This record gives sequence, structure tokens and C-alpha cells, in this order.
Amino acid sequence: MILDVQHYKDELKEIQNNTSVTHTTFNSLDQHLIINTKTREIQLPTDFRFLGVENDHAAKTFYFEIDRYYDGTDLSIHTCIVQYICSDGVQIAEGFYPVTEFDLDSVPDKIIFGWTVNNDVTSIPGNVFFAIRFYSITDNSFSYNFNTLEAKTSILDGMDTTKSDLLITPSILSMWEYRMNKLNASITNDIANFEDRMSAQVTVASHFANDSSDAATKSAESAAASAQALADNKAYVESQKDAFVGYNRHETDVKYANALTSSTGGSGHVTVNDAAAAPFVNLNVAGKGEQVRATGAQLMDTSRMARIHNDVVFTVREDGSILVTGNTLQNAANSAVASTNLSPGTYYVSGSVPIDNSKIFVKAKKWYSDGSSVVINDTSFVVDGTETKIDYFIQIYQGLSDFKVVVYPMLNAGPIPLPWEPYTGGKPSPSPEYPQEVIGTGTVTMGMQLLPDSALSTGYLTSADGKKDPNSIYRTIWINLLAGTYTFSVSGGAMIVKTVIDGVFGNNNTAIVDGSGYTCILASDGYLGISFRKLDSTEYTTEPQVMLNIGTRTNPWEPYTGGKPSPSSEYPQPLAITVTGAQLINPDSRNASRAICTVINDKIKIVAVDDTGWQNIHFRIGPAEKYAGKKLYLHITNMSGGTDTARAMLVWTKDNIGAVTSFFTYGKSQFGTWKEIDIPSSIPDSADTLSLYLCITEYKNDNSYPVIGTEAVFERVILSESKVDWRPYQSNTATIQLTSPLYAVEDHKDEITMTKRINRCVELEFNGSEDWGLYDSTVYKGFWLYNALPEKMNRREGFCNQLKIDTIGRKTENGLWLGPNSGNKAIYAINSQFFDDTAADKGLAAWKAHLASHPLKIVTYLDTPVETDLPAATQSALNALTTFTGTTHITITAGGAEPDVAVEYVQDTQTALENIQKNAVTPEQISEAVETYMEKNPEITLPDDILPRITALENQIADLLYKAISITSFTTNVTTAELGSTVNSLTLKWTTNKVPKSLILDSEVINTSLSQKVLTNAGITSDKTYRLTATDERNASASKTASIAFLNGCYYGVSSDVSDAAINNQLILSFTKVLSNSKARTITVNPGTDEYIYYAIPARLGTPVFKVSGFEGGFSLAKTLSFTNASGYTENYNVYRSTNKGLGNTTIDIS
Repeated sequence: MILDVQHYKDELKEIQNNTSVTHTTFNSLDQHLIINTKTREIQLPTDFRFLGVENDHAAKTFYFEIDRYYDGTDLSIHTCIVQYICSDGVQIAEGFYPVTEFDLDSVPDKIIFGWTVNNDVTSIPGNVFFAIRFYSITDNSFSYNFNTLEAKTSILDGMDTTKSDLLITPSILSMWEYRMNKLNASITNDIANFEDRMSAQVTVASHFANDSSDAATKSAESAAASAQALADNKAYVESQKDAFVGYNRHETDVKYANALTSSTGGSGHVTVNDAAAAPFVNLNVAGKGEQVRATGAQLMDTSRMARIHNDVVFTVREDGSILVTGNTLQNAANSAVASTNLSPGTYYVSGSVPIDNSKIFVKAKKWYSDGSSVVINDTSFVVDGTETKIDYFIQIYQGLSDFKVVVYPMLNAGPIPLPWEPYTGGKPSPSPEYPQEVIGTGTVTMGMQLLPDSALSTGYLTSADGKKDPNSIYRTIWINLLAGTYTFSVSGGAMIVKTVIDGVFGNNNTAIVDGSGYTCILASDGYLGISFRKLDSTEYTTEPQVMLNIGTRTNPWEPYTGGKPSPSSEYPQPLAITVTGAQLINPDSRNASRAICTVINDKIKIVAVDDTGWQNIHFRIGPAEKYAGKKLYLHITNMSGGTDTARAMLVWTKDNIGAVTSFFTYGKSQFGTWKEIDIPSSIPDSADTLSLYLCITEYKNDNSYPVIGTEAVFERVILSESKVDWRPYQSNTATIQLTSPLYAVEDHKDEITMTKRINRCVELEFNGSEDWGLYDSTVYKGFWLYNALPEKMNRREGFCNQLKIDTIGRKTENGLWLGPNSGNKAIYAINSQFFDDTAADKGLAAWKAHLASHPLKIVTYLDTPVETDLPAATQSALNALTTFTGTTHITITAGGAEPDVAVEYVQDTQTALENIQKNAVTPEQISEAVETYMEKNPEITLPDDILPRITALENQIADLLYKAISITSFTTNVTTAELGSTVNSLTLKWTTNKVPKSLILDSEVINTSLSQKVLTNAGITSDKTYRLTATDERNASASKTASIAFLNGCYYGVSSDVSDAAINNQLILSFTKVLSNSKARTITVNPGTDEYIYYAIPARLGTPVFKVSGFEGGFSLAKTLSFTNASGYTENYNVYRSTNKGLGNTTIDIS
């Protein structure tokens, strides 16, 4: 009987060491039992009925066939066994059959071997479970381990009967023990996660118990078996941690050997907190489909409201809302005033926004023939037909300071306000007049941009033939177009100064604000030229985003992709899968303001190189919308140098360059403690990035910043989504080039897997060149196209850019059927606005002409997905992605709609078990339940070893979950001091992985609830090391040290006096000082015209080597003198001087 995991392993080791294999040739004509190495299944022949009859002995040999070479390994060099277990529900038989003969010649590249069934297998009629294992054991661990899934057959008794009455005996518990160990030892292709395996085994225990005739014995033993199963699984998995060597990713087999796995998912971003450092088991990215749809309730065309008035800018945003920025301290302001025609009835105007003690008002104004008017805001009003016109606008009263507010103006019919929606001409959208593009995951452009980069240049037009004068404040577009209507717009707005339209050159001077455009008409084919500048006439620091599109609408900017949507085969777009660890600070994302930064291991060093402004370094944490509303944690263990007002700040920025708003500050005096940060859920409109600032000092209005050369070293800085020990930034990325978007229609989603792209959706386009026909019934009027769909459909759901998808046969204007009720491949444009009963062709030509200039685009789903293998390099990149120990973030970066992401990953065994343990029934609870039951039912007799087993399980699980004490950090706020000085006060801080049983600092016993000790009157004048020792409940101990080093200064600066007398104590003390025992460093100084650079160090440090711009030399020893530092300590110093003076801003590397 297998008693435990070690016993099991010992038996396998004994078989390995005492079994020799000979090579032979088998002549059997029997069908082989085929082992599929991809699925790990044992495929039984179709005529296979049973293994044998009770007490058969060597009556039959069964032959197995398997690939000799598996994933680069020759299986014939490893020990092979057949593992089996037999049971009739009352008795069990179990064991191993060592394979001693291999046939390697009969079938090329195959191994054939036999299993002669002996009476130790056939002694019990009933079910037989068997599996094959190839293995090697080295140093008590599996160095190779290949297992099949188990197969099931039977042993018949002499009368071919089965038993139905099951008696639960202690041997059944042993059987459960063995089955648990065997199942966990198998490397299967369908191992479920740990909790599922537990549930399955408890169900097995319950099944056996439910068949028992003694209900009381059944209940107690089932509980004990469940507890045993739980502990055995945990113990086995833990014992296999060291033996785990990854998994086999041969073709589609991606399951781990002896590993716990889990899965999770989310939208665009997933975080797991219990991962092991291992490749992903599976990773899926699923697309989404999005489209703006409007009811037509909005009657206010907000695109006409853009304006700059007094000190306020009204900008039309991409979705039709209005961004209002500026102030009205001097004058009131209002947007552009637009007019509308309203039929008699009741209407409601809404959308005003409270600000300070006032509002940004959305107003309507009714005018009458006598010149009188009525102004309405945020209420209903009646139109009776006597009005001469009705205006709408946004108005702000005088007296408001700086503001930035998004306003959603709404004007709708009816007595109540309706939810805001964009203006679509008062009709439902999508429609031919107001099309709405379908956005999928990866969508970057809709192909509306007509302007290639080559058509934009510097300068302004001077003639109708496109000649330009160079001038850096102007930009000019010059492009050959077909006759038509075009709209030109510039992000941030522009002043149009010159134009060439239909060959006519002229001055223009038209201002367009951000969100509005300039519409022009070309009567014939030819060049369009437009020269423009910034509204304030200043230079462009970055190139403007210029948009030129067909029609009168101002479309949002997009890059040029040949007039076609992207991604496409001509313009592929990347979808990046980025995996990062708990640390959110990426050293490579840093930008500096008047400072230089060096990151080495757990230290971030900042050196001021400019004293005219705020000196800091800022790290890009990520997109603002990703972190808005989240909770983050920041910890800085210590900082040396800098100033007392040094700090860390979290800031909303524009692309990690310009600070927009700071919302959290962590001062130097707080370093060494965790800070919990609630990120604001609202993001300033101009911000797009969350950044971490590390600052040498606070921001100062008087510009009195530290001198050049001031250094600050921030130690062990971590920003994370939970409190974790410091770790470096960890990241890996795989990029997939999309040639079409990933869409989703209802639950039918395009997917990217580890190896394939699966298209469950299809995109169709019709440009009027197809053989459209009339559809003219008594109810429905429109057009239809036969065989337009890739498969038969029945009014299928989907998206269309111009028509409303109709799935139930409404009389919807501009509706679209994807297949009629009968189901075919036709599409029907129903109740089309282009259908004209008065025309000879009923409007068919007009419909096709419309499609020629405005193609109909449809996205729907397929019954049969289309699968395509990803390129080999992409598969390799995906296979190389790994999780990181503990916290792992998986982020998908792509244009368009945010995708869904699902991952299956390897869990960290200890963390997974702890999480399970939190929610599981404990052995203590099981023990209590058994004892309580026995007290109530004293007539019941349990097997003698049940309760001792449960007690043993309690101890086993405690052992499994035990973590030895460790001191994760031990620091002092004073790490260096100047020789000659005295340190009287310092603070020692520490953290441990759990509450210790005892704490000793040097020889002093410390209260275990404390995490710091403040020392006063310490009187430290020389190097000092403190030792902290922690002991846990099992008397395991851990120690860590923290030290103070007394150092002298290394000094650098400039002076114009080169006389020997001038090189003295006073001069050196005036220089920048760095306490160090090393002469090596990098310094930056800025000597004037007559000034030399000086560098003074203790003579004991030896002769330094100077390099300027990579060239060695340029300095010589000027003097050696006895130097007394500011703390009264004296020793010999060597003073070095630059050979040349007036070097200007210079960086010197010293070694």
C-alpha cells in the first residue's frame, strides 16, 4: 500500500535502480493500445472489452505504442512503468508493472512495450484504472516525468457480475489517499485549478460514503476523507515545487506538470496577485464592437457653437460636447450663437453647469417681430409659431476665475429633459446624412484623412501656382483633389491667412478655433492650398495636427492611411500585450527638470544641474484613465542629501512632460512609512498621464532653489497597487500586427490566442458597383442585393455605418436586414430614403450613386469561425511572456475599443494555498464536527485512526502554511555623518513578514508591536552598526543590520585665484561637499570666463583619473594641505585644478 508521497517516490526509485531494459522485437498481431503524446490519452482498440477475468495470471499481454521522441527527449532512455489500481468498492489492489523490454525497430520512431497482466491485477474483479509513466529520479527529485491520462477498463469475475452493496472500511480511506497522490502526480492535458480538484475529490469521498449502509459511519469517515484529501493534495503540490521544471509547449499541449493554475479576465487590463514566475498557460484577447447611436432627440447643432470670446475659449469636442476654458474676471462671455427652426410645441433646454456661485448657462432665446425676446435656461418652454427665430448659445457671467469645464448642451422636444446625445439632424443615427463608423479593437483610423505628411510644409503661399515664402511660424497644405466639398481643421485652432481655391489666390484671415473647421468647395478638379499659423502668432514647438476630410463636418484628427480605414494590410496597426510586475516605476520612463538622474538597483540619484527653477525627476506611471479612481501605495525607505523639503508627488501631466495638477505629496519627514493614495476619479481635461515626481526640494515661488551639484538619493522607492516589498521594475511585451480590427457582435468575438487569430465576425463593404435590385412590396420599399452575405442569415444582428440593423422586421426608415425571415444570403435596405416612387427606376440609380461616394459598411458574425495561425515570430513572443512572482499586471494597448483579456497562469503554491485556506473548512472544524457527532451518537464506532489522522492533518497543514520569520527591511534615517561630528539622535525602522515572538536590538529587548525606535543622546562619533534579531513561534530567527558611516567630504567648485595661498581651508569649505569614501563620481560645474575647476579629496583616497567628454586628463595636482572640515576633523587633502579656465558648463567623470 502507498502510505505517503515519499513512500511512493521511494518505490519508483527502487524500480528505476533495479530494472534493466532490453531491446527486442515483438511478433504479436494484436492491436496496440496507442498513446497519443499530444493529448496524453491511451486509445483502446475498438474491440477492447476487458483486461481479464478474476485470478488470471500471465494469460494475456497487452502492447502499447508511443512516439519514441517527445519534445526533443528520447523516452526510451527513461524508466517506464504501468501504474494501476483495482477496486470492487470493498477491496483495492494497487501497484506498478516495470517495463523491461522495448521494441524500437518494428515501427520507426515508435516504442512498443508490453504489459503482462498478473494475478496481482486480477485478484479483485471490478474497475481497473491504469496509466503509463516514463520518469527518471535524481537526488530524490524527478529530473524527468512524462505521464499519460488514466484509462479505465475492468476485471470480470467468474459470473461476470458486479457488486452494489458497498461497505466503507478503513481501506477505502487508503484508496482515497493513493488516488489523490496518483492524480496529482499525473501530468494531464486538462488539470483543473486547485479548488476544482479539491471539490472533485471531496465529491468522490461523498459518493463512496453515500452508498454506505451505515449513515453515521459514512458521515464521519467522509469528513475525515475530505480532510485527508485536502492535506494530501497540498502536501504533494508543495513537495513538487522544487521538482517543477516548467511545462511542455509542444504544439497545443500547454499544461503544467505538478503546477497549480488559475484564470481570470477583464477589460483591457488584468491584475493577478498570486502568480508564480512562469510562462502563461493560456492568454486570449477578444475584440469589441462600438458605435455611436442616437435617437435624434438632440435639436441643438453644437458644432456651430465654437468661438473665442473675450478671455474664454469654446471648443467643440469630438463627441459634440463643448469644452469651456478661461475666465470672466474682466468681461462676460458667450459661445457662438446659432439659430434653429422649431415647430409649435413644448421643448426643454438643459445642460447648464454649476461653477463657484454661478453657472455656465445653456440658453435658448425666442425672438419676436417687434424686437422683443425671451431667454430660457434649464426649463421647458412653448413655441407657438409667432416667433421669428430661436437662438441657442452658452453664456457665462462676469466675475469667474480660471475654469475648465465640459458642457453637454441639450435641446429636445417634450416637457422633460432627455439624456444628452450628439446632434444627428433630428433623426436617428446612423443614417446616410449622419453615418456612425463601427469601431473595433485596433481601429486607429477611419480613412477620412486626405492629407499625407508630404502635403504639409513650412512657409506661406504667395501665388496661385503654389509658390511659398519660407517663414517658420506658418504652415501650408498643397494637395491635388477632385471637385467636391472639403473641411480643413487644426488641433488647437488656427488663423488661415492665404488660400488657393479653383486656381484663385487670395488673402483670407479666417480664425478657426479648436473643434471647428474651414469648409471650402472646389468647383473643378485641381489644387487646394491653405496657409495658416497659430492663433497667437507664436512658433510651433510641435507640428500641428491638421485634418482634411470630405464634407462639411469637422472630423477629429487621424493619421493618413491612404484614404482607407486601418488596421489594414497596407497600414497594419500594433496590438501590444505588456506584462509588468508590482513595481509601477519604470526607470526608462523618466524625464528631468533641471536635474540629471541615475538609477542603480534600488537607488534613484538626482543631481541639480540648473538652479533657476524647480529641480525634479518625473516617471511616467501610465495612462490617466487606467489609474483614475484607483488606490495606490507609495513607500520610500530613506533619502540622503537633498533638502529638508524634498518630496515625492503624484501629478496629472500631459505626456509626462508638463504638470497639470498635483494631488498628493509625500514629504521627506514621512519617508519610511507606507502612504495610501486615493487617485482622483476626475482627470483634468488637458491631462493624459499619471506621473510620479521626485523633487530635491519643494516648488518655490521665489526661485530660491538649491545650488548646482546638490544631490539627493532616494532609496527603495516603490509605487504599487498593494503593499509589497521593494522590487525592480519588471516588464515584457509581445506585439501583434493587426491587419483588420478585432470585432464583437453580441457574444461572437474575434480572438487572438497564443497561436491563432480566430475571426468570428466579418466586415463587408458595398460601393454601388454591385447588382442591386428594387425591393417594392406593399409594406417595405427599398433595395436588395442577392448573395451579398458569406453565409445564410436570418435578420442577423450586427453594425452598419449608415443604416439601422433591424432583426424583427419593423417599418424602420433606413433599416437593414441581414437575410430575410426565410434565411438566405441577401441584404435588404428597407424603407430607404433614396426610394422614389416618382422616378422611373424608383431611385435605384441615386442609391448606387450614394454608395459610390459613401460605401455601406457592415459588421456581423459568422456561424463558422475562420482560424489563421499567427506568424511563428509572434507565437514565440507570446510564448515568451511570463508572469512575475506575486503581483502581475497584463495590459492590452491598441487603438479603438478596449478589448477583453483572459489569462490562465501558474499560481505561486504558497499564496494559492493560503488563499484556499482562508475560505476552506479547516481540519480543526472537521475534528470538532466529528467529535460533536460522536458525542450525540455514542453507539457509533469509528475506525481507531480517524481522529489521530485529523490531528496529524492539522499539523501537516500548519507545516505547509508556515513561513519562517524574516526581517524585510531595517534602516536608519542617518546613514552617513561627517568625520568629527556627533550623531545624537536617529530613528531605526524595520518591517517583518509577520509579528515576531521576540525582538532584540543589539542586546535590548524590544516590544514586538513596535516598528521603530528613536534614539536620543546617542553620542555616536565613529562608525556604528546596529543588529536587529527577530524570533518566531517556532524559534526560527532572522537578523539584519543597519549602519552609520563617518566620512569626510569630497569637494568641487570654481575659483579664478590660482595662487598657492588662495588654496586654503576657506576655499575648500566654500565648494560643494559630498560625504564619501570614494574619489569616483560625476560632477557638473559651470566656471566663468576666468574661473578654473577645483576638486579636493582626502589624500588617502589616491590619485583620481579625470575624463572630460570622454578624453582623459585636463587636471593636475595644485596643492596638498592639512585640511580641517566644518566639524573640526583634520587630515591631508589633495587639491586638483583644471588645466584650462572658462570651460563653461562641463561634466567631468572621475574615477
